[in-house]
Amino acid sequence: MRNRFIFIKKYSKVSLVSDNIKIIDKNLTIIYNDNGVGTKNSTSNFKNGLQNVENRIKTINGNIIFDKNSEKGFRINFSFPL
Repeated sequence: MRNRFIFIKKYSKVSLVSDNIKIIDKNLTIIYNDNGVGTKNSTSNFKNGLQNVENRIKTINGNIIFDKNSEKGFRINFSFPL
């Protein structure tokens, strides 16, 4: 979560961020949305940051989905067992 705020400030140019946090079937699910610039023209540092997030989620047997096609910002959905 801490890294996310660093990337938001550094790269995404957002004015609105939302998190939806749920517990479903003994899994914690977090859906993040923002109205920033998305990932289409992102720097390699940003892409490396996303890869690091994906690796960390997979390490704890979680799932992660990046919505890279969003025209209205960025969306990420991840879940992991409690």
